[in-house]
Amino acid sequence: MKYENLKVYRDSYMKLCMKYKRKITQDDSYVFEDGKQAGRWYSNQLYKIYHWRKENKQLSCKQMDNVMLIAELDNFLYDHFEKLNVYERRVEEFLEQKEMLTDDSRFTDGVLMRRWFWSEQTKYKKWYQEKKELTKNEYQMMMMFANLENEIYEKQKVKKR
Repeated sequence: MKYENLKVYRDSYMKLCMKYKRKITQDDSYVFEDGKQAGRWYSNQLYKIYHWRKENKQLSCKQMDNVMLIAELDNFLYDHFEKLNVYERRVEEFLEQKEMLTDDSRFTDGVLMRRWFWSEQTKYKKWYQEKKELTKNEYQMMMMFANLENEIYEKQKVKKR
């Protein structure tokens, strides 16, 4: 695939991800302007790079440029859609909006803020009761949420005085 075409596909894939506020997978039906399935295109790029790496292949300049474009795409996906990053953004948005929250308040990704807060609170209580062994990411998210709860609690204490 020509570098210019790859760049167009990469940019189109990024736009689709931003439009739907998530990473586009093979199971999605979203397509590029030419009808090519976006999720399958991305998967094929990763598969191609995986095989180059597995074979320990010496890459041409063109192939290396292609790898760099996909690496830029992966960085974009990580920054925007990696679970821990998304969670951290939600906590920050919640803190910014907590004074003006309504039942219809939403995060920038469209999720209802109050429903998310209640859901997270319920999940962590359940984990605590079950004494669930947490992964590193689960622990980090739980700590972010605990800090959010503490800040809300402190603000409520100050208001009552």
